[in-house]
Amino acid sequence: MVMSRRVLLKNVAAIATVSSVYSQDPSRNEWGGPVVDCHHHLRRTLEANLMHLDGAGLSGAVVLARENSADQIGTWKKQYPGRFLGWFASTDITKPEAEDLLTKAVKAGAIGLGELKSHVAAAGPELRRMYALAAELNVPILVHFQEVPHTSTEGTFATGWTLKRC
Repeated sequence: MVMSRRVLLKNVAAIATVSSVYSQDPSRNEWGGPVVDCHHHLRRTLEANLMHLDGAGLSGAVVLARENSADQIGTWKKQYPGRFLGWFASTDITKPEAEDLLTKAVKAGAIGLGELKSHVAAAGPELRRMYALAAELNVPILVHFQEVPHTSTEGTFATGWTLKRC
């Protein structure tokens, strides 16, 4: 199952609607209009998250967080409307409870799965389960692909696929 164009457009429209507040007052940031961080890794505190957004002149963010972050992000969305536009849920996909945890997160408000960053094959059983789950839940999935380690202890992530021209 592939995410329908309607679902994708609904998610994009939700972000655009919230961001439109910033386009009404371009002086709100140095860019002259809304700029959304769509790959915002959750910081330890609300203040640290806001400092990052403000420091970069960002109008809002889609947060990448653990699967148990629904309450925290929900509170922040109410406190700062338009700043935290939604969140993607992640967990250790090598664990047997991964599907249940991610399903629970989506039912609690996560708009996607990810960033999934595991030392597994991109076409291996763990990620195939996640691709199927994302299709079943009708949400996008964000996978961290990394063929070359940045440090001697880091390793690689979601490797083994060769992209081919269609």
